[in-house]
Amino acid sequence: MFGIREPARPQNYRPVLLLAAVFTLRELGGQFVMFSYTVYMFQKAGVGLDAFVCTILVGVVRLVFTVVSAAVVDRVGRRPLLIATSFVCGAAEVVGAVFLLVDVPESSWVPLAAVMVFVSSYGLGIGPIPWTLMGELIPTPVRNIGSSLCYLSFSLFTFVISFVFPYLMEIGLGYALLVFSSANAILTLLLWAFLPETRGKSLSDLENAFQSSPGHSE
Repeated sequence: MFGIREPARPQNYRPVLLLAAVFTLRELGGQFVMFSYTVYMFQKAGVGLDAFVCTILVGVVRLVFTVVSAAVVDRVGRRPLLIATSFVCGAAEVVGAVFLLVDVPESSWVPLAAVMVFVSSYGLGIGPIPWTLMGELIPTPVRNIGSSLCYLSFSLFTFVISFVFPYLMEIGLGYALLVFSSANAILTLLLWAFLPETRGKSLSDLENAFQSSPGHSE
C-alpha cells in the first residue's frame, strides 16, 4: 500500500507535474526545430552568410554555452538561469519573427543573430538544467515513474513539434516563431511561479517546499 499511496502525496506528484510541464513547454518552444531545420530556416530567412556555415556556428555556440552553463550553474543557481534563459529564448524568437514578417531593408543578419541568441540561451539554461532537476526534485519513492513521465513528455512533444512544423510553415516561418515564443513565455511564468531553487537544498527541504505550497521557495 505504501508504494500505491506515494504518488498521491503532494510532495511527490507536484515536482513530477512541474518537470513534465517544463519538458513539454520547452519542446513546444521550438528547440527541436531550431537545431534540426537550421539550414532550411536560414535559407528561408535569406541570411547573407552560407546556410551551412550558419549551421556550424549554431553547433559551436551551443557547445560553448553548455560548457559555460556547467561552470556557472552552481554559482548562479538553477532557478534564475532557467527563468532568464527561457525568457531570452522567447524574446529572440519574437525578434526573429518580427524581422521576418516586416520587410526591413538590410536586416538579413537579424534572424541569424536571433537564432544565435536563442541557441546560446538554450545551451546556458533550459537545455541542460531540466535534466539536472530530474535528479534533484523528483522524490525517491516516485523517481522511476516520475522520470519516465518526464522522458515521455520530452519524447512525445519532440515528435509533435517535428510533425506539426511543416504545417506551421504553410502560414510562414515568422508566425511559427511567434507560436514557439508563446510557449517560452508560458514556461517563463511557470518557472517563476512554481520552481524552487535547488542549489544547496536537501531532498527533504525540497519535498517540504512542494508539500507546504505550490509556489517557489528561495
